[in-house]
Amino acid sequence: PQGDLHVVDTLEVPTSDPRYLQELARERRWGQSLLVVDVDEFPENISAAAEELKSVTLIPALG
Repeated sequence: PQGDLHVVDTLEVPTSDPRYLQELARERRWGQSLLVVDVDEFPENISAAAEELKSVTLIPALG
């Protein structure tokens, strides 16, 4: 459903395995797709995992 917004303070994951990120999103009921916005550079594990997943988009908040 649209209208779901989940805000997390930090999102560090222990592995770059995309399956971990998929499972985390499923367990937390974040929906079918995930948009991650961060003001700094994304952690390496998040970037590597998201690169393999069409359902995850990373966007840096600039400005």
